[in-house]
Order: sequence, then structure tokens, then C-alpha cells
Amino acid sequence: MQRVRELLRDILRQTDLVLLALCCAATAYGILMIYSATRYMNSMREVIVQTGGAVIGIVLFFLLSMVDVGELMRKKGWLWLTLLGLGLILLLKSPLGRAGDTGNLAWLKFPLLPVMVQPSEIVKLTFTVVLAWQLVWLQENRTLRKVPDVLFLGAHLMMFFLLYYKISSDMGSDLVFVAIFICMCFVAGVSKGWFIGGGLTAALAFYILWEEDVIEDYMKNRFIVVFDHSFHPMEEGWQQTRSLLTLGGGKVFG
Repeated sequence: MQRVRELLRDILRQTDLVLLALCCAATAYGILMIYSATRYMNSMREVIVQTGGAVIGIVLFFLLSMVDVGELMRKKGWLWLTLLGLGLILLLKSPLGRAGDTGNLAWLKFPLLPVMVQPSEIVKLTFTVVLAWQLVWLQENRTLRKVPDVLFLGAHLMMFFLLYYKISSDMGSDLVFVAIFICMCFVAGVSKGWFIGGGLTAALAFYILWEEDVIEDYMKNRFIVVFDHSFHPMEEGWQQTRSLLTLGGGKVFG
């Protein structure tokens, strides 16, 4: 028992309890929102699934807190994590790949697992860890201002962004990679001029693609519904419609 107590104390010492508390609070609020939004279905399946995922996440949080990421990266862990991420995306083109309800090739069905796995959710973790290591390396050895340094970071993003979109056509998950990249680079201290220039360039490119009808109609609808919640309430606007009812009209108990 003494060894068990010492092990638990070591785990707690290496764990960011503030981060864990914030994650748990956000997750609990999300589960409450799901409960309120789905109570009309007379099923607790969605709540149970999300709660189970939260428990698994907490266990993994403690286990991964015991890993020395810096030491792992120094032993070329960044290379193996990158290859793992690319490999999971490429598996979508194998017989294990499955299309979701939207038609995007975004799921893997392993024979022994009772549920399908969305590889992008795992790749987001490997992408984040490797990007963090790149930012630390640039801070220690170069800068975060010069063109070669930013291109070095951008190449990492575009490698995953383009490959995943080419295989899956899931722009939603792809944009999460972009959001992770922007937030981490901003916090790390990348020159703000790059954000201003990149934002203006992205806005101009988006406008041109929209006007030239390069963006498909179903993607346009997803943008329109953000500003007009009554747009296609049973299709693209379904999530927004349910969100407005959650804790708003239905209160805590739906």
C-alpha cells in the first residue's frame, strides 16, 4: 500500500490539477448541454457516451502526465508521432475506412472494436505535441519572426491539412487544425504581423472562392446558418436550433 500511495503522490505532483479542473468543468457543462438538448429523445445514450469518454480522458490525462515529453522528443519522438498521425490519416483509404453520415471518409472500423474511431481526433493530439516541440525548438535556436521559421511551422500545418482534406473532404476537422495552429503560434510569440497578413490573405481568398462558387453549396450553408439561425432548421441549422433550445427554452432539464 505504501508503494501505491507513493505512486499516486508522484502522479499528482506531475499533474497540472488546474488544467484538469478547467477541462472537467468545461466537459461537465458540455454534458449538461447535451442532456438538455437530447432529453426529448427519451434516451440517455448521448449523455452516457460523452460521460464515458470523459472518464477515459481523465485516466489518460493522469497516465500521460507521467510521460517526459521533452525526453521523448529528444529521442526522435517527434518523428514517430508525425508518422503515426500521417499513418492514421492514410488508413482512411484502406478497407478500414468508413464514410460518415455526411459522406466524408472520416472513420475507421477496426474488427475487434465495438465502435468506429475518428482518426482526426487522435491526430489532433499528435499534431499539437509536435507543434509545441517545434515552437520550443525555434524559441531556443532561432526566432519566431523570420520567414524560414514561419514557413517551417506552416509546412507542418499544410502537410496535415492538405492530406486530410484530400482523403476525407472533412473541412470541419481540417479547420480545427488551423485553429490549434493559430492559437499555439500566438501564445508562443510568433510576430503579430504574420497573423494580420495571414488573416487578410485568408479573408480575401475566402471572398474570391465564395464569389466564384468554388465553395460547395453545403459548405456555404454552414456559414450562412451561423448568422441566420432560422436557415434550414432541420438540416444545416439543426445544431444551431437545438443549441438555442438548450438551457435557453428548455432550461436545465430540457
